Amino acid sequence: IKDRVDCDVDFEDNFEDWIKDISSKSGMSVGNNGELVGAGIPKAAETSSETIYGRKNPFPATVLQKINLNGRDSTKETIHLELDLAESQLKYEPGDALGIYALNNIKLVQSIIDKLGFSGNEEVKTHQGSKPLKEALISDYELTTVTNLSLKHYIELTKSEQLQKISEDKAALADYLYGRDILDLISEEEYDFSPQSFISILRKNMPRMYSIASSQEEVEDEVHILVSSVRYQAHGRDKEGLCSSFLADQIQEDDKIKVFIDPNSRFKLPEDASKPIIMVGPGTGVAPFRSFIQQRDTQENAGKSWLFFGDRNFTSDFLYQTEWLQYRKEGLLTQADIAFSRDQKEKIYVQHKMLEKGNELFQWLEEGAHFYVCGDKDRMAKDVEKALNKVVQEHGQMTEDQAKEYVKQLRKAGKYQTDVY
Repeated sequence: IKDRVDCDVDFEDNFEDWIKDISSKSGMSVGNNGELVGAGIPKAAETSSETIYGRKNPFPATVLQKINLNGRDSTKETIHLELDLAESQLKYEPGDALGIYALNNIKLVQSIIDKLGFSGNEEVKTHQGSKPLKEALISDYELTTVTNLSLKHYIELTKSEQLQKISEDKAALADYLYGRDILDLISEEEYDFSPQSFISILRKNMPRMYSIASSQEEVEDEVHILVSSVRYQAHGRDKEGLCSSFLADQIQEDDKIKVFIDPNSRFKLPEDASKPIIMVGPGTGVAPFRSFIQQRDTQENAGKSWLFFGDRNFTSDFLYQTEWLQYRKEGLLTQADIAFSRDQKEKIYVQHKMLEKGNELFQWLEEGAHFYVCGDKDRMAKDVEKALNKVVQEHGQMTEDQAKEYVKQLRKAGKYQTDVY
């Protein structure tokens, strides 16, 4: 019917054009949420004249509270943010994410403008209309990372043989992009840009997604998130994560930030509230499980709950410690196992705690427990899955292949869900 269109994370415009063409060729119509509706099936009733907030039209939410949850001696900075959604009509469920549009650090923007020899007052045409270059670089484009697309456009302009060679080698490309930002790129391979041609190589500013750390049933017109500040050194300069540093350094209470809800149908509490849940969430991965427990606090006949949490040090990095202790005291949190990796010589992680409690963990699974993992996908999630397979194999008295099949069936039944990044 129509050729496939390949999209990057900035997919909305391509998708809208594609879906409209498909609908005209197929005789189907496009519903309010972009879904195709069969011929003869009426579309959902149009909404009222109220403003609908979403990814393309984010809501300006006021910061109600901002707290650093780490202790004074911690090597980390983890920010708890509470935002006001009153008058937005935005609804969310535990497991959903909050999208946030951040602004680039003014120092990075000015360094790029200076490097290119611009004033910053030059008028440029952007996807948000015409505006001064400096304003566009602050709000409309990605500067803290070099994307494949930006590098491709840069190579087309500069005709750089060195960069072309790197782009053709997958491993070399990944190594080159890691830790580099736009300032690095234009410093290493210089080109005589016009303000408009420079804008043309940049990717649109994309939202960052954070697991929601609250239940709307409990906090009503608020939404809470947990953010770990990303700061590092690379290529001879201090660097920082775009959104985490924006929230940590630029945003204060009573400021407004642009947000929207990003639903996640694949990370949800059991429909039957009586089912046990096992939650594995080290670091900021604990965020959605705070929302899970808050939600269960509002439910009747809520089942057992078990939290595995880990971080660096007990005294400075036990996120939401007081709340977990209170939930444990009230019986909402049936069991909690904690692992602080740097409190002893041998590093202990959540997967080690799972193995220690393997027999009981397997019994919970046999009782129909749902198993959830949130956090780092590259190491933690893989180590947790290995531990889960080992627990099932040992305590279920299975072969390695039988254990893998058991875990596979948990996934298939929606009883093993992950929210990893």
